[in-house]
Amino acid sequence: MRQEAHSLNSMRVVVALLATLLSGAVHATDSAHHWIARMNSALLTRNYEGVLVHQIGPKREVLRIVHRVQDGRMDERVALVSTDGPGREFVRKGSEWVAYYPEQKIALVQTRNRSYGFLTALNGVNDGSSRYYNISDAGAVSVHGRAAQLIRLEPLDALRYGYRFWLDIGTGLPLKTQLVARSGEVLEEIAFINLSLPEKISDELLKPEVDTKGFRWMNRDVPMHTPGLTANYSPRKELLPAGFRVRIFTKPSEEAKAEGPRTRFIVSDGIAWVSVFVEKAEKEAVERDLKAAKAGGRADGVVMVGSTAVFVAHTNGARITVVGEVPPLTVRSIAEAVKPE
Repeated sequence: MRQEAHSLNSMRVVVALLATLLSGAVHATDSAHHWIARMNSALLTRNYEGVLVHQIGPKREVLRIVHRVQDGRMDERVALVSTDGPGREFVRKGSEWVAYYPEQKIALVQTRNRSYGFLTALNGVNDGSSRYYNISDAGAVSVHGRAAQLIRLEPLDALRYGYRFWLDIGTGLPLKTQLVARSGEVLEEIAFINLSLPEKISDELLKPEVDTKGFRWMNRDVPMHTPGLTANYSPRKELLPAGFRVRIFTKPSEEAKAEGPRTRFIVSDGIAWVSVFVEKAEKEAVERDLKAAKAGGRADGVVMVGSTAVFVAHTNGARITVVGEVPPLTVRSIAEAVKPE
């Protein structure tokens, strides 16, 4: 009887301990989702400016950022801090985004409809995200003397990277962010050296300092539909990597008016975002792709550009390009899921 009572008491202790641990894990997850929601709101509504360090691998750059939200429109200027005169600048006015490259005298123009800027939000996080990421609140920390909350998103498989966010206690803005491999290696880091939150930001602070005289202006918009392709290609839901699916943001009425098959897709698990482009495979492009893959030095054909993976496939006269901040395995798997209808 004593032995049975002892066993029963031991079992009760174990059950109580498990319940405590489970309760703590649930609380950490709920708290993390709360902080992520705060961050998303802050990036959508706050004015801020400051100096930050952007590091990808060994490459380290110091940038100045000015970000304004006014009358529902987001404007932003990100400039490389250089001692040799004006460096690269990226300026956004609403949906128009322009990249200035003074050394090459080139300005690239692109339309960007997403609601956040250089600092990205996590608008796609939902209850289903826990199937692919361990999302947790790691507690209070300090970043350059500012109180912050550390939020972690750790991947549960090899198809995605992890994320770390040091969020300002007062505003929810990310003071530091990291993109992390499953091994723990930090692939990319963005960290503020100083940050201010002005109530108003003048138009003058958002103007590029680059003298654009003699610049060549190039439009880099990629159409969603291409009349030139005779076959419809699309990522097949049943073939995509686990958790990833095609995200459609255009209205059905706009889709109905489009000419030609859809040739641009966004594939996401709600946290990692990948772009897919389909075009006619010209001979010159095929040869260029083969050279790029060979120069990339990877046996799987993936080319790494900083923390971004690029994979190009050719099938039945179509050229399929997949680009995203995800592991090489993922871009290749998504490319292999693109099939003609």
